[in-house]
Amino acid sequence: MVRQERKKVGDLLVEDFKIRKFIKDSLYEAGIPKIEIERNPNRVRIFIHCARPGIVIGRGGADIEKLRLTLEGMVGKRVAVNIVEIRNPTSTHSSSRRASLPSLRSASASAVR
Repeated sequence: MVRQERKKVGDLLVEDFKIRKFIKDSLYEAGIPKIEIERNPNRVRIFIHCARPGIVIGRGGADIEKLRLTLEGMVGKRVAVNIVEIRNPTSTHSSSRRASLPSLRSASASAVR
């Protein structure tokens, strides 16, 4: 018999989406391209990759503590928030696309000839 406390995968996906949306909306100016969420039975870890970690952390860690408490209210479990600084925020996603474009161009140019 399945326990009442145990959530299904679909419910967890919806909860993860709400967490990501809340973080991206509330910390838009921090430049957050990636949010990772790890779940344990009694704790949730959230890794926020951002270009400007000072905006997320705040003075003396006050802002990150408010964020953690808000997320704990949303999830209903203990939440650990980790900030990962991105060194070069402009090259995170665009570099992989740029690397593949020349090969496409050369393939299409050879097909035309």
